Amino acid sequence: MRLGPQVALLSKTPDESNPFEVVGNPSPEDPSGQPQGSEPTKKTFARRPVIDGLEWRVSEGLLTTLFSLSQAYLNRGSAREAEYFAQQAQDLAESLNAPTMVSRALAKKGEIQLYQRQFEASLESLTRAAELVQDTSGIDSIDVQRLRGIYNERMAMQMDASAIYEETLSMIDELDQIFKQFDGLAFG
Repeated sequence: MRLGPQVALLSKTPDESNPFEVVGNPSPEDPSGQPQGSEPTKKTFARRPVIDGLEWRVSEGLLTTLFSLSQAYLNRGSAREAEYFAQQAQDLAESLNAPTMVSRALAKKGEIQLYQRQFEASLESLTRAAELVQDTSGIDSIDVQRLRGIYNERMAMQMDASAIYEETLSMIDELDQIFKQFDGLAFG
């Protein structure tokens, strides 16, 4: 599932205290306390090239597949498998440094946990998802708000749930206005 080569780890000792240790000290005296002439232990990592358009499309396809599998298993009633694929999507999105996709995966996990009545875990997942998309307006932030409304309903906080639903509707209206502006630019 990783797009780049595996990280190569070359170390003679498994426990290094300083991962930022400079390799090959140019000074004659070695401050690490190793004898002169011995090679210091070091970690080397393979350099990862910049992701190009093709790799992004493959990554997007893989994420879409993982989300689809998660939804299919959720619809089928297999919550454990659905949560597994949501976790796989979260891991991939984190490795790609894609916060919106991480938020989407956390929202999916929160939804699954909500349906399993794991309310504390669900709230934690939804809160983390909301933090990742708090400054953006889009379908992901709307979905997180919708799930938070469902959470409040399940926890018998009807007033809070209705306020969240009203906020979600205003977010949808705001997104609709943005799409209308794009339509006006495209057809105008």
